[in-house]
Order: sequence, then structure tokens, then C-alpha cells
Amino acid sequence: MNKFGIEKAEYQSDKKILSDLTKSRRDSLRKSSATPEGKTLEVYIDTIFYNPNDKIVFLSITKKENQYAMNDAGISYSGECYIGIKNAESKTIKILDRLKYSSTSDKIDGFNRVKKSNRNIYLTEMEFIDNRFNINDNRFWTSKVWNKK
Repeated sequence: MNKFGIEKAEYQSDKKILSDLTKSRRDSLRKSSATPEGKTLEVYIDTIFYNPNDKIVFLSITKKENQYAMNDAGISYSGECYIGIKNAESKTIKILDRLKYSSTSDKIDGFNRVKKSNRNIYLTEMEFIDNRFNINDNRFWTSKVWNKK
């Protein structure tokens, strides 16, 4: 289990920064796509994991417009996991990459479905895939996801 601690105020600040960075990243990808998805309405940062070597991993849930959603609001949710680097001195954060697995839902309770699914994938199921570790496992921080970064 990862035991690197961080102050609550800094954690809240990081959640805001990561939310803004993720929204900006998603919007730029959406604009360059041949079949753009709906507008990003909000990005919620569910959990951030920190490492003493400036590495971070975070789970996010994006709320977006979806004209094909199976609900009256036309909203869908997408859960993802990102890796990044946080400069300890300047407190700046850079997103390096989005990890492979994600979850989506356009149901009325889509937010909670995606949150549960995302946590299940990255905190429980990853250990069952060859050469992968759950993000709450210390071995994750030296795993191959960081090799090309």
C-alpha cells in the first residue's frame, strides 16, 4: 500500500489543478477528433496517489454531453486513470499519459457506476493482468507504465 502523505490543503489544490488539466486535455483531443464527442462539462478527481519521486497517479470522472445517452439529461460519464509528475518545489503538475482501461456509463446513476468501476479496475483487477500492478501497490511506481515517460 502506498503510504506517502500530503497535506489536505495541497491535496485539494492538486484536485483542482488536475481537474483543469484533464478538462483541457480532453477538450483538445475532442477538437482534433474526426468524430468529436460531446462537450466536457465537468471533471471530478476521485483519488490521487503520490510517490516521493514526484510521480502521481489519479482517477478521474468526466461528465460530458452525449446526444446518444440513455437518459433524459443527455449526459454520460467516463472514468479514466492518468499518470503524471508533480514538481515538489514549484507545485506544477504535468500529465504524462492516460492508462489503457476506462469505464463509461450513460445511466441515471452513471457517476456512481463509473466511480465504482474505475476503482475496481485500478485498485483490484490490475493485479490479474500480466506484468501489471494495482495503483495502490508499491510495485506500480516502478512498473513498465513509467518506462516510456
